[in-house]
Amino acid sequence: MLKRILCAWFPNWPIHRLVVQQPEFSGKPVVLYVRDSRQRQIVTACSSAAAKRGVRLDMPLVDAATLITSKHFFVQPHDPAADHAALAQLCDWCNQFSPLVSLDLPDSLYFDLAGVTHLYGDEPALTTYVARAIHAKGYRPRLAIADTPSAAWAAAHFSDSPLTIVPPSAPQALFHLPVAALRLPKATLKKLDRLGIHHIQQLADLPRASLPSRIGKETLDRLDYLTGNKLETICNFNRPPTFEQKWLLEHATAHWETIKHIVRTLLERLARQLQRHGHGTHKLAIRFDCAKKQTMSIKIGLYRVSSHPEHFVRLAEMQLDSVRLPSAVECVTVVAGDTEPLEQRQHSLFMHDNRADSREFADLVERLSSRLNADRVVRALPVDDWQSEKAFRYRSLTQDKTEAGRVSEAKLSGHARQDSSLINASSFHCRPLRMFFPPQPIDVSTVPDGSPARFHFQGEQRIANYWGPERLETAWWRGACVKRDYYRVETETASRFWLFRRLDDDHWFLQGCFD
Repeated sequence: MLKRILCAWFPNWPIHRLVVQQPEFSGKPVVLYVRDSRQRQIVTACSSAAAKRGVRLDMPLVDAATLITSKHFFVQPHDPAADHAALAQLCDWCNQFSPLVSLDLPDSLYFDLAGVTHLYGDEPALTTYVARAIHAKGYRPRLAIADTPSAAWAAAHFSDSPLTIVPPSAPQALFHLPVAALRLPKATLKKLDRLGIHHIQQLADLPRASLPSRIGKETLDRLDYLTGNKLETICNFNRPPTFEQKWLLEHATAHWETIKHIVRTLLERLARQLQRHGHGTHKLAIRFDCAKKQTMSIKIGLYRVSSHPEHFVRLAEMQLDSVRLPSAVECVTVVAGDTEPLEQRQHSLFMHDNRADSREFADLVERLSSRLNADRVVRALPVDDWQSEKAFRYRSLTQDKTEAGRVSEAKLSGHARQDSSLINASSFHCRPLRMFFPPQPIDVSTVPDGSPARFHFQGEQRIANYWGPERLETAWWRGACVKRDYYRVETETASRFWLFRRLDDDHWFLQGCFD
């Protein structure tokens, strides 16, 4: 049987995904950015509305801002992890069309159509059906069917039509496409351009024997993948296992002890299921389906990943005591979310094991979260914000298991490691631990060059040394710009403070103390 592959390409996927998840962005100028190695904010994606105003990829964000005058201008940091997760979720959903669907990061999917096409009639009918189904979810892919993944990818990305079907055993139908359709590195494409080779047909007409030494073996491999002369496979997307247990009652019940017994039993089963897979969870959800189609859910956050049934039951009982069900229960479901493989570590025989302290702290956090509600047990995490009083966010200790949270937990257990994805701690080495919110107005006497000489805070403070000014300005898209000159000062009594002068009116403020 001739193998046929369908490729679904989602152009501008980061923006595409964001607009589907947040419809208010539709038709508006949207810009996503990242920080480069020099900490500059660089545009990585933009909507068509922003592109029409002149915004381009790799443009500094400040330059993009000058091109857009619309009040409804959305700027966000680019989140590749969210892009990947959304594409993986869509890939899993597409298993209804083919038993083998593969991810092709960052923005494409492959479908193996072997034994599938006849279910829809023919390839045009299948392509139309898939397109309509994906359109119903809000996405607008370009689809192509060909004999190989590379050929399908090339047709989806470079054909004029959003729905393309390459005839079987006819790879030459794609030879009119540019050589970029072979997915070659930029350096190779530049070399081919200098040689005057712009289309696949020109490359295919050259004698193969001389090509590897001139443009590299990879170019020939890519051409062979396109034509099918070299085998190319796709890997099925393996959906993570679902950890869920359900109890469907024959007769609805409002007997509370019976319901609690069902919950305990399901949690024990869920724990055993997790243990069989070597996984633990950070989140538990218990859903009660009641009579008259009423539902009620409770969520349990765990500070440390766990698969212990007694632990699950103890945390659940703390919340069940305050639950008031709307009516008799017909079905109970428990689900483990945010699962991950459990890490096994060898215990130390002679040295103090800090992990015991970590477990005690985690137990305390989880008990408090169950009693008080998870959003009331929080920690402050630093964020990248030039306005000092806004350079932190409160995050739930149990419901927000970010990478920063995992590193904090690792520090408690003595197993912390460096991670470049976190905000660099060196950014805060010149910042005081004690901050005033709001900043305290102070009277400052300055020398002729504008630097502080003395100020009044709990009496007169004479400045012996100072470091600065350090000019900080807020992001332009947040509204009125805040401009400040900051000084770190050391007084004659060896006390150290962080002062700033507001540039709008030359008023001075005390931002913090280095206690």
